[in-house]
Amino acid sequence: MRRLCMLWLVFAMAYPASLWAKSEYDVMYDQCIKDSGPINNSVVYTCAERASQKAKEEINRRYVSAYTKLKKYDKEEAHKLEVAQQGWLKNRNNYCKLKGAYIGSPMYSYCPMRMNISRALELRTLDENIQ
Repeated sequence: MRRLCMLWLVFAMAYPASLWAKSEYDVMYDQCIKDSGPINNSVVYTCAERASQKAKEEINRRYVSAYTKLKKYDKEEAHKLEVAQQGWLKNRNNYCKLKGAYIGSPMYSYCPMRMNISRALELRTLDENIQ
């Protein structure tokens, strides 16, 4: 048990607090759901698409910024980011299609939203830490 607690502590310390706290995208989604009345697939789709679009805008901004910074110092590192982003996009699309097919139609919008939010926060952290 003690070892498990230590592993959890190490894991928790490895991620910035911003990844644990509710992001502005989560707040946006939650508020949209709250303001929309009874929850149904259409509400989930609409709210998820709004939050997802905002997260994608940050993904694009942060990717370009990080890529530009990396390219100045090390073109190989910039290429690694490019390959990682392409891989992430394929993973997001395939994984969310799978979830939609087996969990249900709300996953076609909710899953990409969750993954876009996570990626926006990851790229935010990366971009802010590249000098």
